[in-house]
Amino acid sequence: MEDNTIMDKQQQSRRRFLQWTGLAAGGAVLAACAPKATPAPEPAQQPAQPAQPAAAATATPVPAAPTATAVPAPAKVVEVRVQDWGGDWQEVAKPQFDAFMQGNSDVKVVYEPYQDGWEERTMAAMVAGSAPEIIHAWGDVFRPFSDRGQLLNLEDLFQTTYTDAEKADFHPYMIEAMIRDGFRWAMPKHVWLGIMYYDKDKFDEAGVAYPDETWTHDDYEIAADKLTVREGNRTTRWGTYIPAWAYDRLVPRILAFGGEVVDQATYTQCLLGEPKAVEAIEWLRKRMWDDNIIAQQLQVENKSGYDSLIAGAVAMAEEGSSNLLRTAKGYQGNFDIALLPTGPARRCALGGTNGYALYKGAVERGTADAAWKVMQLLCDPDFQVGMVKAVSRTIIPCRVSAVSRYVTELKNNNPELANVNVDVITRGLGMEYAEAIDPYTFKKHAAAAEIITPALQSIFIVGDGPSDLFAELKDDIEATQS
Repeated sequence: MEDNTIMDKQQQSRRRFLQWTGLAAGGAVLAACAPKATPAPEPAQQPAQPAQPAAAATATPVPAAPTATAVPAPAKVVEVRVQDWGGDWQEVAKPQFDAFMQGNSDVKVVYEPYQDGWEERTMAAMVAGSAPEIIHAWGDVFRPFSDRGQLLNLEDLFQTTYTDAEKADFHPYMIEAMIRDGFRWAMPKHVWLGIMYYDKDKFDEAGVAYPDETWTHDDYEIAADKLTVREGNRTTRWGTYIPAWAYDRLVPRILAFGGEVVDQATYTQCLLGEPKAVEAIEWLRKRMWDDNIIAQQLQVENKSGYDSLIAGAVAMAEEGSSNLLRTAKGYQGNFDIALLPTGPARRCALGGTNGYALYKGAVERGTADAAWKVMQLLCDPDFQVGMVKAVSRTIIPCRVSAVSRYVTELKNNNPELANVNVDVITRGLGMEYAEAIDPYTFKKHAAAAEIITPALQSIFIVGDGPSDLFAELKDDIEATQS
């Protein structure tokens, strides 16, 4: 990707960019990344000299004083703040940012790792005008930022910056999910793919066949029951872990059962109480609370699926690809991964839309051009493959062309994955398996979530809510959308 600014690369899109931010009417302009050099002044005209006597003709002429040349002002360095994960992710990103800044001396990338409560902190900083230019978030986390008008629409920049071939190199489900009503709130960062982690040793001990692509939810239930270990009335190991209390994890299962979540025309009508959605919710609730072959959150001490699997508390765990390396390096036995079982209607799992958003305050600061240049770096296939070195988060590149390199890097650099079927990930990306949460968020999702989140906690964490609770809450949820 060329290192031109938006001014250099897309001069014709300037007017659209200003209209797009709502600042064109006021005459505001984006600051260029470097000021134009001041032209040197014209040399002063010398007066005519009187004729010299013949004797003086042989004298050495006195050279005229040199004309002063204006010294160009140094290029202005534009600071672009990037908020993202800390730890080894930050360490791996640093040399890539350093290399970028060597080739782009007018841009300084300042990395700001998340802090506790970062979502609330980020929103407060946006309102106060002090948020970073580039913000990493995902799925329904983006919605409150977008709902409150704090993000810039990146659609015009995406369309004019990338060629058709480059656009096609992004995973289609991500590109399609990050836009609604013409407003693109983010560019892809990486894929988070929902998969099944399972302990092969526990399967062998229980005489259960490993999960494969023929598995239905009936097969899943039978296996989970056989893998659950009870000592009298006490359960010491659960068959599986499914974080159904999380909206983004629940939605794909509702889709797999043939249900719907929110209407796809206005995004204001709640369909969580419709029969197919209730069927999916009940399948989970019953096996978590009645049969208890799915671990309840408190039964695993609020641990994640990865940590519950590593601790031996569960035999299977529905989690994402991002902790593949961390699980492999912490596992004492033999584990593998598989796609989630097919539902009555289809097979699908959460396909995360981790992305980078551009804070609207970048326009007022004059840093939007430089920030967009940095965002192009973050989405570049080489940058994406380079980030595979981080162990704390195992990304899947957002660019299709980089996925095969990603798999090769993982296998070559991590012997712990020698017996893990990493190709399951490429298999999942090659079918209609990844389902983004973004199209299933409400028009005013932050408001709807104030009712949806406690309801999910009631059903799955506390265990006192009925599966059709959303039928009762439908009017309340829809009232938040008016």
